[in-house]
Amino acid sequence: MRNFLERFGGHPVVMAGVFLAIVYNSSLVGQQSGASQVTIPKRLFPHNNFWNAPVDALPLHPNSAGIIREVNKSGEEHIRINDTLPINFVHGRGMPLTSFKMGGDADGGQYLVPPDAVIESAGRIADADHHLLVVDVDSGILYELFSWNKLPTAAGADIGCKWDLASNAQRVPGPSADAADFGSTDAAGLPVTPGVLRYQEILDGVVTHALRVTVRLTAFRQFIWPATHFTSQPAAKGNPNAPPFGTRIRLKVGFDVSGYSPTNRIILNALKKYGAVVADNGIAGSMEHDQDPRWNKNELLLLHNVSLGNFEVVDTSEMQVSPASAQVQPVVPSLMAMDKLGRPNAITLGRGLSFEDAQLVSSGAPPNRPEPGQPNRIYAYYPSSDAKQWVWKPIVVDPNVGFYVDAGGQAHLGKKP
Repeated sequence: MRNFLERFGGHPVVMAGVFLAIVYNSSLVGQQSGASQVTIPKRLFPHNNFWNAPVDALPLHPNSAGIIREVNKSGEEHIRINDTLPINFVHGRGMPLTSFKMGGDADGGQYLVPPDAVIESAGRIADADHHLLVVDVDSGILYELFSWNKLPTAAGADIGCKWDLASNAQRVPGPSADAADFGSTDAAGLPVTPGVLRYQEILDGVVTHALRVTVRLTAFRQFIWPATHFTSQPAAKGNPNAPPFGTRIRLKVGFDVSGYSPTNRIILNALKKYGAVVADNGIAGSMEHDQDPRWNKNELLLLHNVSLGNFEVVDTSEMQVSPASAQVQPVVPSLMAMDKLGRPNAITLGRGLSFEDAQLVSSGAPPNRPEPGQPNRIYAYYPSSDAKQWVWKPIVVDPNVGFYVDAGGQAHLGKKP
């Protein structure tokens, strides 16, 4: 936990039993014994991840007006932050992991499923998605399950996905998955958790990530980076204004937020700077917040006054570095490493390490990614002759010099202090 939280910062809250029970006014939510401190990270995924990247300075999409007309087709669609998507922050060290059979798009292996985890719409709505979202603050791994059901004799989900929260690596399709249409616990193939509003962000006075948003109609069999999945809505066939999954919208900079409450101003300003990502089909303009009981539902209802006609579509094409990564431009010199889930991920260079040095080094152990048959080579990210393009190239390294990656994800020469 120390390394993950040192990198991303966080807030101490109280852990009751094996799952998170946040303290409000010094009283526990849940009545379990054995409470201990747990710190919730301020940020999920690296600062240069798509979810955490500001889009207020990016250009408009060429068809922004047409897409917004489709999204706001009735002329009465608006922001709706009415629904709750619980996030379970847990100390996973020492907790048992669970395996169960899932569909072809699922990530294999075991999952952390706290016995008292809070599930989306548990016991209330039969046809709800029933997401189970778990963040292990010890390992920095995000576990997401879709359509989770815990029965007296068995447990299961339609699909499960895992992400290393210190990594920008995209998920890798398994042998039974379709790489051209790779799903996740969300319709867009993206993680759900980073797009959920957390009440702690309101207390901090700022939201520093995009929100997850649903729209009624999305492009027929299309998605854009970093989404990896599409739907096949017949009504969208031949409709150039239906947004593909992965589309980023933002609130127009000139929208006047002065008449809104401090809480709602924080949310609206985040929608100006970071926007929202089209991630699923559903009620137009629907976004979610976490299970914190301090949310004032009546206050959030006032956001219904914000029409989707006050939004615009961002051209995110210049943000992409690679289809295999959710990292955004600008790119800094990096080494290729493997994250905790074995997915390639770029780590930035720290003190004492630069590509001008003749000796880039490899210890021959993780997180290095030696070239097969070449233990003294490591991959690095280099600018090509075209300044807008970067390419991975193997570099000959000196095995006699130390190499390590610090808690901030930077690579350094020498031995770890």
